[in-house]
Amino acid sequence: MNSKLRTAIVTLCVFLSLHLQNVFSDGVNVNPSSYLAPQVKVPNYHVNDIWKAHTHLPNYPEIEAAARDTFVALPSSYDTKYRNPCWTQDGTFKCLPYSK
Repeated sequence: MNSKLRTAIVTLCVFLSLHLQNVFSDGVNVNPSSYLAPQVKVPNYHVNDIWKAHTHLPNYPEIEAAARDTFVALPSSYDTKYRNPCWTQDGTFKCLPYSK
């Protein structure tokens, strides 16, 4: 590769990286999921309401028997003081993440 071509490629790469740096630094405060805002509605219910209304499938005992270690970790109800699913189990306060 001759030196003029190499210099041209290096110069092009430098300009491209500077341009990309400016593009990305201008949008630092842009929420990456903002395009979803028109599609997403804030829930008007509490997780505990859904949890309490749940009814088990007819084969629930069979499912529970297959995954005993998982089912003992499930909360019996969620704390309504918190927007995200939170509960206290064996004296430990636990929460699942909630995103707006």
